Amino acid sequence: MTTEPLTEKQILYRDFWNAFRDYLEERGFPITLSKRLDVSCWAYLKIGKSNVKPRIELLKDTDSIRLTVEFRGRESNRERGRKWYEFFKEAKSSIESEVGFNLSWATAPRDLEPYPYFERENVDLMNREGWQMLFEWIERDMTALRNATKQRLDAFDNAS
Repeated sequence: MTTEPLTEKQILYRDFWNAFRDYLEERGFPITLSKRLDVSCWAYLKIGKSNVKPRIELLKDTDSIRLTVEFRGRESNRERGRKWYEFFKEAKSSIESEVGFNLSWATAPRDLEPYPYFERENVDLMNREGWQMLFEWIERDMTALRNATKQRLDAFDNAS
């Protein structure tokens, strides 16, 4: 089996994710990275519920980093995912006030289930010296999203 060599961009992504993992591990921050670090990739933060996941994703087509909170109901339970989205959307202003930034509340392109997300555009991953600032931003904002989500999980479970 022949594997093609990684492109320059794939190597950059791999290096970014490895450095980000190291940054978070030094702080004891719980994270699970996808197994393919050489692609646009994503990382999940642990929150204590297997079907609710704060996610970090590099969007290679737009040079953006997207922070999301997704509820993935099993295929047989997609309606629950939609109810979760509506439950969170009702708390839009309080969530955005709590996390300190506005979220997009539309279905993200290419996704089957809607979820809130924040996208930081025009990220220069080529500037490796700027990674530390990106890591700090991601950690701060994803912690805020994770905390806002955790606080509402029990209320959602009790309401549904």
